Amino acid sequence: LKANGKYEASNVAMQKFASMHPEDSRAMAFNANPDYIRRILKKGNKLTVENLDINSPAADFGATIQDGKLYLTSARNDSRKDYGWNEEPFLDIYEYTVGLDGTYQEETLLSKDINTKHHEGVVSFSPDGKTMYFSRESFYEDIYEKDSVSNTKFSVLHMYKATKSGDEWKNVEALSINDENHSIKNPSVSKDGKTLYFASDMPGGQGGFDIYKAPINNDGQVGEPVNLGKEVNTGGQEMFPYSSHDNTLYFSSNGHLGLGGLDVFFISENNGKMSPLRNIGAPVNSNSDDFAFNMDESGDGFVSSNRAGGKGGDDVYAVKKIQPICDVEMIVHVENSETGESIANATVTLSDESGSLIASETTNAEGLVTFNVECDKNTNLVVGAEEYENNTADVSGTKEEQVEVEVKLDPVKKIIVADRIVLEPIYFDYDKSNITEQGAFELDKLIQIMNNYPDMVINAKSHTDSRGKDKYNKDLSSRRAKSTVEYVISKGIDASRISGVGMGESEPLSGCGDDCSEEQHQLNRRSEFIIVSGGPEGNQ
Repeated sequence: LKANGKYEASNVAMQKFASMHPEDSRAMAFNANPDYIRRILKKGNKLTVENLDINSPAADFGATIQDGKLYLTSARNDSRKDYGWNEEPFLDIYEYTVGLDGTYQEETLLSKDINTKHHEGVVSFSPDGKTMYFSRESFYEDIYEKDSVSNTKFSVLHMYKATKSGDEWKNVEALSINDENHSIKNPSVSKDGKTLYFASDMPGGQGGFDIYKAPINNDGQVGEPVNLGKEVNTGGQEMFPYSSHDNTLYFSSNGHLGLGGLDVFFISENNGKMSPLRNIGAPVNSNSDDFAFNMDESGDGFVSSNRAGGKGGDDVYAVKKIQPICDVEMIVHVENSETGESIANATVTLSDESGSLIASETTNAEGLVTFNVECDKNTNLVVGAEEYENNTADVSGTKEEQVEVEVKLDPVKKIIVADRIVLEPIYFDYDKSNITEQGAFELDKLIQIMNNYPDMVINAKSHTDSRGKDKYNKDLSSRRAKSTVEYVISKGIDASRISGVGMGESEPLSGCGDDCSEEQHQLNRRSEFIIVSGGPEGNQ
């Protein structure tokens, strides 16, 4: 549905999927950010894309520039055998000279040292431009026994490297990390030349193809691969990594929230801390497959796509006018409001202005957690810890490189007074019994206390204002008490530990009768929580 631009219908289908499989990473991401498509589309004013003149009716993708040459992968070689899967020739690597006017000239098919009778793919270069990494199809014999012994050929993609000799690429060598049973493809060398990023379906990943990194040793050998984990990889497909000049990692995925097919995402590292994953937005991303993204320090680059309006199945597009990525390092310090001591293992959740989840982290032994956030973006923090009352903080957007936020948490015993738990008033909308967002936040404090005191039993008393008839108000308060109890039970508290009663308008806090202001009426629409048994010593 997304691939056909039917975003509303796609959301309906995703809601159904998420309700059936709430544990799926894609369902959790959708539930946390159901309005994500609108926000991705709003990013479109940051850049432009333009179809290149050198695209052919065949597949063209993976363009990159090195030392005044443009390299791309293409199936345009009509003299070659067609690849049965899509009736196009096998893929080869081509080279163009970049003219002074920015045009691409002198199309050259790389030599047979690089291009074989099978597929060759996306290339990447060492910082000095003397080593080229690329993908190549490799075939193996699979011997199995059924009625008789048979041989079946199957192919995987492997990575190779070649060195430059004059104007030619020679000395092709397979990388030691190749696996005859799994593909290793889409190389990207970091700008310091010390790390090789790639995609692979090797065992131990999150699902499908995942992004990996491996060290490039001083002798040129590639070390042990490391999966980039759940911050990057999903149960879907993650491919075509690109490590930029500022250590931002771009890659394509159909497992994260996107516009359809493969979308381009990026994640950056600042002082050893990963920023929240972001979708680069339209028009780089479309409702089709968008992949093999890269850009230089000036903000110019390329993306490949099979979107409508191109010259072939996959086309290369020039990307222009990308605004510099601006990150702010947000350092959050969580401490005890009474003693000033740092609180370790506190959960700090970061959301944007619309309430959509950005990231969630746990404080270290010094009570600190660090986020990388976009410049000038207002955000909200929700902080909680065992034996402490939750607290929130609004953080205004800034262009400063670093912002420090201090959040103080009250010990939960502070809100246990005599025989009751004293929360901020849980207000209900007029004539309503549903739990509001404000009410849920307060009830979560009650739930936290009940988890800390597993023998505690609570009686919730619900009150209305004086408007309406006595019987109606009695019934309304009973519904509110029921909603309160049901919310607490839904969060894992045993039903035997909480009961509720509706008091109607019989116990107002503001004795203003029919002359109450709206604020006074709201004060009377409240819930109270009486400790029946099991509270802390001295409070029962």
